[in-house]
Amino acid sequence: MDRQRLSHYKWLLLAALFLFVWAAYLSTIIGTSGDSRWSLPTALSIIKEFNTDLNEFAEILDIEDKRIECIDGRFRTIFPIGASILATPFVAGIDLTLTKFPFFEEFLRARIPSIDEKVTIVNGYFGFEMLIASWFVALTTVVFFLIARNRLPLSSALLSTFVFAFCTSAWSVAATALWQHGPSMLMLTLTLYLLIRGQSDNRMICLAGLPLAFSYVVRPTNAVSILFLSVFVVVHHRKQAPFYFLLAGVIMSAFFAYNLSIYGALLSPYYTPTRLGSNPAFWEALAGNLVSPARGLFVFSPILFFSIIGLILLFKNKAATPLDYYLICIIVFHWLTVSSFHHWWGGKSFGPRFFCDMLPYLCYFLVRYLEFAPVLHRGHRLILHAGFLLCLAISFAIHLRGASSMAAWGWHETPLYLDHHPERVWDWRDLQFLR
Repeated sequence: MDRQRLSHYKWLLLAALFLFVWAAYLSTIIGTSGDSRWSLPTALSIIKEFNTDLNEFAEILDIEDKRIECIDGRFRTIFPIGASILATPFVAGIDLTLTKFPFFEEFLRARIPSIDEKVTIVNGYFGFEMLIASWFVALTTVVFFLIARNRLPLSSALLSTFVFAFCTSAWSVAATALWQHGPSMLMLTLTLYLLIRGQSDNRMICLAGLPLAFSYVVRPTNAVSILFLSVFVVVHHRKQAPFYFLLAGVIMSAFFAYNLSIYGALLSPYYTPTRLGSNPAFWEALAGNLVSPARGLFVFSPILFFSIIGLILLFKNKAATPLDYYLICIIVFHWLTVSSFHHWWGGKSFGPRFFCDMLPYLCYFLVRYLEFAPVLHRGHRLILHAGFLLCLAISFAIHLRGASSMAAWGWHETPLYLDHHPERVWDWRDLQFLR
């Protein structure tokens, strides 16, 4: 009975955590749909026509829209379809509700001034993207909590989970629209959870191949995680490797078959590495992605400095696991990869958007900091705790601003369009989060 009660308590805690984060997101975030404009129509096309083209929306398509492409007379989003695939259950449910319950549609129409016709997935995409994207990130937060709870007492696990959910771009970027980042973080966090569980239950290693492979269907830069984590499985879990690759192969085979049917190639143009190495300002980008006032990871989330301290404590205490080394390699190579993009600042966004996908790994090392902080010398511990609380408060305030302020998102366009004047990334006199 005691064990059963504990199980019920655990599930109630996870449900409460999910609902709290999701409600907090929905009560604060503003819609930022841009590149994700056609993600929900693509999901609707999958449901109703069993394809991914957008020809049924011809009356609202703009052939000059750089977010769509035309192949053999069929219009499609240029972006990966992984997020749309994951969104299909939600889109199906919303579409059914709007159709079967007219009062719900009327309720929404009365509250969306920009829509004076029947509300649909297509014209109401802005709000529906927020609803679905925030759900993905809230679920990711729950999975991250399970990772943290594996090493920390409840209070510390909740603290690290709060950092992940509300002191990073998970809140201000990934939850605000159906970018690739929310589903990508979910897949990578699930993978990390399964690999950690796999240290005591080898079956989990095999299952990790599923979300890890699908992370590539969602976002191509996750190839870095696939490469290093697959090597980890081969080297440290050789017996489970065949089953791991078998399950991953199911996902990848379907993905390649889809691309062959559409593009006549294993990969779509978006996946080809034409952007890699295209940045003549590579060294500037390396610094900019970490410390620039407009895109610096540690400027927007100074709390992540404690992830570095966590790494230092790991090595000092000789407590690093083999998986830790692979995660470090992934973070570094991801940093190198996104810095090699000519468009390294990530277009119209808030802060370090390209680092969203690494947040599960970065916050995992913050968990390791919290794991070792109690055994530090009392004087050092007090100083670090004070710094931790200060950085947490600053990070929270910054991402609250990014999640809820249109003025902060408008920074990209005024006074000069950032894509035409990337030098603005280094302007300390006009900070995006102070708009």
